Amino acid sequence: MTTHLLHDWEEDVDLFVVGISSHLEDYRLAYAINKALGTALVNEAAPFSVFSKKEEQQYSLYFSPKNYSLPHFYLVSNQSLPKNNLKNMPTLFSDEGLYRSYLLNRFKKWPYILISEDGAWFDQLNVLRENREISYLHPIIYTTLNKNEQALIKEITYDE
Repeated sequence: MTTHLLHDWEEDVDLFVVGISSHLEDYRLAYAINKALGTALVNEAAPFSVFSKKEEQQYSLYFSPKNYSLPHFYLVSNQSLPKNNLKNMPTLFSDEGLYRSYLLNRFKKWPYILISEDGAWFDQLNVLRENREISYLHPIIYTTLNKNEQALIKEITYDE
C-alpha cells in the first residue's frame, strides 16, 4: 500500500462519511441517491484501486462532477470487485475466488460508503432513510477513523 503524508491543513478538512446498507447494485443505488438528494452521481471514473502486499483490489466508484449548484459526492463500494479472469472463477464445491476484501475493514456491514466535503446535505439523511431500497444508514465520524482509513478516504476525494 502506498504511504500517504497528511499535511496540517489536510487534517483540518472534515469529510462527511455515511455507511450505507442496501441490497441494490451500485448503479441502482447511485440512481436512488441521485433521485433522493438531487445529486448527479456518475460512473465515469476507473475503479478505485488499492495495492496491498498480495495483489491489487478494485472498488467501484461513482462521483458527482463539481458543480456549485449541486452537492459534490463520492459513492464507493466497500467490497472489492470480483476478478474477471478464469483462474479465479469458483467451482461448485469451493469458495475460491469468492473472497472479497474490504476498503474499510472495520465497517464490513456497510457495503457502500458515501462521502462529501459539504455537510449541508447531512440534514437530508432522513430523505435517504425513507427510501425502501436503502436498508440502513450509519453516519461515520471522520475524526474517529484511524490514519490509514482517513488516508484512503482522502485518496478517494482527491481531485481528478
